[in-house]
Amino acid sequence: GKEGNVKSQTAGKPFIATTNMCDANWNTIKSGTGSDHYVNIVTDDLFDTHPANKQLISGTTWFSIDLRTASLTQGTSICSTDATDNSIKSSTSSLVTVVPRNETPVYLQLLYPGESAVPGKGEAPTGGKSGSPSKQTAGVQCTMTVNATDRYWNRFTTDPGLGAGWPVGAKIYTTDEFDVEPSSKALTNGTTVFHWKFFTATVIYSTATDVDVAAPTYGEYGSSVTVIPNAPANLLVLVPNETHVPGSSNGKTGTVKQQTVQKAFDVTVKATDDWWNQVDVSSYVTVTTPNDPFDTEPAANQQLVNGNKTFSLNPC
Repeated sequence: GKEGNVKSQTAGKPFIATTNMCDANWNTIKSGTGSDHYVNIVTDDLFDTHPANKQLISGTTWFSIDLRTASLTQGTSICSTDATDNSIKSSTSSLVTVVPRNETPVYLQLLYPGESAVPGKGEAPTGGKSGSPSKQTAGVQCTMTVNATDRYWNRFTTDPGLGAGWPVGAKIYTTDEFDVEPSSKALTNGTTVFHWKFFTATVIYSTATDVDVAAPTYGEYGSSVTVIPNAPANLLVLVPNETHVPGSSNGKTGTVKQQTVQKAFDVTVKATDDWWNQVDVSSYVTVTTPNDPFDTEPAANQQLVNGNKTFSLNPC
């Protein structure tokens, strides 16, 4: 009942699909039974908006189709159904190849472990993935994936021809002050993986950034992940004027403040991992000052609360 080669379509660019009421020999029924029925159109694109039912006029009508998910290999089908008489056989189109939208804006999508790319889902800066970032552990390597995509999160596997450098060069920046950020990498077929270690136990925000100078720039798109402490490994002692700095090389900052004989001052003890992140443990600790044999020391074997305890010292 038809001829010709199906033309590929672009994600987010509407095109026209025509529906005809036909007899068994594919002749359009222009009058009489069925020529004015209502028709329903659906596609197997999970993220397009299906048009409302329309009435045939002289046995024919058309629909505006706006597909959002690129389908370079399997194609997308469109199904037309008689909404007036369900005994009339429905018809499914030939497969339509949908390509990513090669127009600005374009984006670098960042995915943590626990997240999966979902092409066609939403429009930047929202959507594009499913799942939630899995908690990461300080000092343990994880991977972050970066994809070059259109505004509907369809990955470019070849040069979209926008004038920018291809393959795209990407670099990840994070809010972890103490992690070691790898060098930039060129994407292969529009994607690459970075291997990473976070050192600070907190909520970390990461962004994938286009390092090429040629316009247009792929927009940054980031995500947050919770980093938890590693296993307990150290006891960190903080005296007056020292501040805890998780993730740093020695766990603290500040210049020790001079104290006065027979004037008590507080000392804080924290249980930490190898990167000086406080660990929630209930260990028993004893604070001593071996070079002051005459001071009044706190009672021995006091229990940490959530990995933390403050002791009072009274030098003599």
